[in-house]
Amino acid sequence: VVENMSYITCPDCGKRIEIFGKNAADSAAEKVGAPLLGELPMDGELVRISDEGRVEDFAALGGYFGTIVDNVLDSLKKK
Repeated sequence: VVENMSYITCPDCGKRIEIFGKNAADSAAEKVGAPLLGELPMDGELVRISDEGRVEDFAALGGYFGTIVDNVLDSLKKK
């Protein structure tokens, strides 16, 4: 499970803001017996380059997506 639009980050103070309320991805993953692989924030730059078909250019690939990829690989190693 990857939670999309999980939070936003305040551009002034860097605080994580869960605008849709408390994260429910953990309980959703548990219900279906799948691991929570990560969370993607609402990020204007990610939306823009995704719409342009250039998601591979996103500067935070090592951040948001790198963590998710690492978690996928770890999950596969456990099987």
